[in-house]
This record gives sequence, C-alpha cells and structure tokens, in this order.
Amino acid sequence: MIEGFENETSDLTEHELSLLPTFVAGFANKKGKQNAVTNKEIVERLANRSIKIGEVRVRKIINHIRNRGIIDGLVATSSGYYISEDPEEIQKYILSLESREHAIRIIKEGFEAYLRRLKIKQ
Repeated sequence: MIEGFENETSDLTEHELSLLPTFVAGFANKKGKQNAVTNKEIVERLANRSIKIGEVRVRKIINHIRNRGIIDGLVATSSGYYISEDPEEIQKYILSLESREHAIRIIKEGFEAYLRRLKIKQ
C-alpha cells in the first residue's frame, strides 16, 4: 500500500480477486496494438455485465496480473492494454518504464534535498 493512496493501492478485495478469470479471458484476444482495450472500455464492458468497478481498481487488478506473471507481455500504451509478443515492442516498453522510473527518482531526490533544507532551517 502506498502512503496517501491507501484506497487506490490497497490489496485486492475478494470480489476483485474473483474477477481475475474474467480479466484473463478478456485479454486472451487482445494480442497486438490493433486490439488494445482502454481502461475506460474495460470499466464500461464490466458495467454492461452488472459488475461495478472503477478505473483505479482496474489498474490495480492489471498490476496484480503483471506482478504475478499471469499474462506475459501485457503492455500499456496510450492506445490501451494489449498483449505483445514483439521483442522490439517489449524492449520499447521496458525503456518507457525505465524513463518513468527515472522521472520519479528525480522528483524524489528533489524532495529529499528540500527536506534536508527544511531540517537545517529548524
């Protein structure tokens, strides 16, 4: 769980865990960017089946799927989520993740420096 984002990052509920087979089945035909599905579309499709879940929790379920290797190659782009089996595309996705990781690290380091300055003033 992430401090300040407890609702968004809390562990999956029993209900959300029960949706895993639905998610896995739903991604089975999402191979290739041309078959991508957006978070919003996932929420709407589930709502059409009387399953109420928000976009934040969809991301949490997808995070669970990825972290446990339930679906290999499940990438996300501005087009949505889809399964890639293209090594070049996977390499680009890894680079994207590294860039985001670096950007977060820069922000964190800036806040650490600010905290040190605040402590000196006290």
